[in-house]
Amino acid sequence: MLAFLDLDRFKTVNDSLGHAIGDALLVQVAQRLRLAVGASDTVARLGGDEFVVLSEGNDTPLDAAHLAETLHNCLAAPMEVEGHHLAVSASIGLSLYPQDGDGIANLMRQADMAMYEVKNRGRNAWLFFTESMNRSIQERLSLEIDVRQSLDRGDFCLNYQPQWDISGRRLLGWEALLRWSHPQWGALSPSIFIGVAEDSGLIGPLGEWVLLQACQQAARWSEAGEGLQHCRLSVNLSCRQFRNAHLEDKIVEILTQSGLSPQRLELEITETVLMDDPQRASKVLQRLKQWGIRIAIDDFGTGYSSLGYLRSFPIDRIKIDRSFVSACLTDPSGAAIVTAIISLAHSLGITTIAEGVETEAQRVFLQQQGCDEFQGFLMGQPMAPETISSFLACQRIRPNPSSPSPSSRDHDPRPSTP
Repeated sequence: MLAFLDLDRFKTVNDSLGHAIGDALLVQVAQRLRLAVGASDTVARLGGDEFVVLSEGNDTPLDAAHLAETLHNCLAAPMEVEGHHLAVSASIGLSLYPQDGDGIANLMRQADMAMYEVKNRGRNAWLFFTESMNRSIQERLSLEIDVRQSLDRGDFCLNYQPQWDISGRRLLGWEALLRWSHPQWGALSPSIFIGVAEDSGLIGPLGEWVLLQACQQAARWSEAGEGLQHCRLSVNLSCRQFRNAHLEDKIVEILTQSGLSPQRLELEITETVLMDDPQRASKVLQRLKQWGIRIAIDDFGTGYSSLGYLRSFPIDRIKIDRSFVSACLTDPSGAAIVTAIISLAHSLGITTIAEGVETEAQRVFLQQQGCDEFQGFLMGQPMAPETISSFLACQRIRPNPSSPSPSSRDHDPRPSTP
């Protein structure tokens, strides 16, 4: 049996406490692994925070599983390094001889793939390599190539979903949503390819393309004079995009290139993005706010249980996740969560918008609870830009006036644009 171990979030130790502490921690990890295996087994550090354990006496799946559990448990207790008590966990991939490979190179490759599957599922666990996993890896690599080629070919496009005041009478904005018409598999959900783009580094150019296309479209709406010139434009930012050191420069460059006013752009980020590095996130958001750009928290309520962090960030709007909206009429706990989110947001001067509203009963409930805005199939599916004019004509709605929101709670400091 071969076990491939990668320490979870080891980079955080190096970044926060320094490489000397990190090196000392690696020594203790190696010592624990050595004590956990038999005298004839081999423990080796490949480099960085990666270790390999080779055992000749655990060739059956059951024996390998027992050893994997031993390796997993030996790291469970915190380690003390120069006065610091450090919790350590590892993602472990397993491969077996001869069914998973006939040589050390093949076994290493298979165990490495299994380890990455553990990472994808949330870390701090172990998995065997299987042939089905191998096929899955190959499909993922093929999808990565397709994403790259489709970006070059122009196979991606944007649809736009309307956002309304809670009464459904005034159009306030549009959310840009990425769509991919795969040349072989047809329309693919973003949940399939966004993760691939993130892992491969393609999310950078793909995200920039989305932002540029959306801003250019919003600028064209203004020129067309169809009553859309005051509507905001919401665009999602991925975790990797937000970590880019040149994010602000790139956004300002795109706004300048498209001619869109910064006050009309709203960037949507998740709670996870904020909590990944709160201090940096606060600084980045403050700089974006100085340009007049709005900030929204997407999928709110699905991430961190503590809501106190909202006070630390310049947030204009929080989006109540569709999972809570869909359950608000059938699940008392779902209704209570929606009510609590709205109440908390309003106490902090933050506007609320509910996602995934599909029925009039849901809209009425949200209105009764004081929700400010909503979007969903009830008042418009995501649509191609060329169909928006006919959609507005059929709706007979009144587009949003120059004021950013019908709600008095939607604070707008209107910082001056540099």
